[in-house]
Amino acid sequence: MDMAMRNLSVTMLSTVCVIKAGTFIMWQEYWRSLVFYVSSTEKRQLRARELKANKIIQGYTKYSRKVTYFYWGLVAATVLTVILAPYGGYLSTSQSRKLLINATVLYPEILSSWAPFDKTQGAGYWTMALVQSSICFYGGGIVANYDSNAVVLMTFFAGQLDLLKLKCSSLFGDGNEDISYRVAVKRIRDCHQHHVLLVKYSKILNFLLSPVLFLYVIICSLMICASAVQLTTEGITTMQQVWIAEYLVALVAQLFLYCWHSNEVLYKSLGVDEGVYSSAWWSQGLRVRRCVALLGGQLSRRIVFTAGPFTMLTVATFIACEALSPAVAVCAAVGFAIGVAVGLVVRVALGVAVGLAVGVAVGVAVGVAVGVTVGVAVGVAVGVAVEVAVGLAEEVAVCVEVIVAM
Repeated sequence: MDMAMRNLSVTMLSTVCVIKAGTFIMWQEYWRSLVFYVSSTEKRQLRARELKANKIIQGYTKYSRKVTYFYWGLVAATVLTVILAPYGGYLSTSQSRKLLINATVLYPEILSSWAPFDKTQGAGYWTMALVQSSICFYGGGIVANYDSNAVVLMTFFAGQLDLLKLKCSSLFGDGNEDISYRVAVKRIRDCHQHHVLLVKYSKILNFLLSPVLFLYVIICSLMICASAVQLTTEGITTMQQVWIAEYLVALVAQLFLYCWHSNEVLYKSLGVDEGVYSSAWWSQGLRVRRCVALLGGQLSRRIVFTAGPFTMLTVATFIACEALSPAVAVCAAVGFAIGVAVGLVVRVALGVAVGLAVGVAVGVAVGVAVGVTVGVAVGVAVGVAVEVAVGLAEEVAVCVEVIVAM
């Protein structure tokens, strides 16, 4: 049971890793356009040398670095735990060490795998250990790189919404500025264009992340419950508890990072239009006020990231996933049991149907064979009888002729 649960955990991690890498390569054109937009936007804003804008950019840049360092450290700890847990479980007790020395049990392996050579001892074992360790580090690097990029991009959109709100609040200065209609419309147009681009590229990011996060939310809900059940199983060793606990923390932290930063983008997108109404719009003429009203309508559009077509990535979604994990696991178990039962019924039904078909075919064949045999026997008997009768008739005719001649 322990080996099955461990293989399931590693399989889920590997599945998510492969999907993230595959979608990143398949949609790399969109990723490039998104990264180019982020880079060009920040460079242009930093060249303007506006003190408040630079402070906002530096603030979310430092925050992104901290999140990136934290997440890479978490992934590194998870990879090391996956690699070292099998060895720690055997080396933690003297009895396990004696069994290894006496060759009573096989050396532990990091991942369940097959090799065309003897991987249980000697050079073959250490070769497989090196290969499996490299696979773990490579997969961990892919996951960490993908997730940190996605979270940093979400942080960028949240910071840009703060910056846009600041720009809107200072559209007309303190109200004492003499601003011409052309300058006012240009400022409004810049804010409008800034928001349109943010909405456009946030939709691109959501298109890239939504399928992956939909699958990850399902896997995470299942594995959180499975890990919690495995953690409370009797007879589990200390190293296994450490591995499961660290794996559980990594799952929860990964889902929480996505939900938290997506929730932050949603919250700030709902309040960005406040910058328009906190500006000195009252100091402008009627035509400018109409443009301000249109800008406020544009800024009221929300920016939200989703996990598939069913749910938004918010803190409420994270809490719901944690609360519904046991229910999801129970449903999965019930579904598995029903599937097995249906499979057995279908198999029995198919077996009965095949048996009936074979029986009918054999019966027909036997019937035909018996019929042919009986027919042949009857034909032979009738032929013999007819031949005898004809012979007797001829004999009687000869006798009658002899008698008449006398």
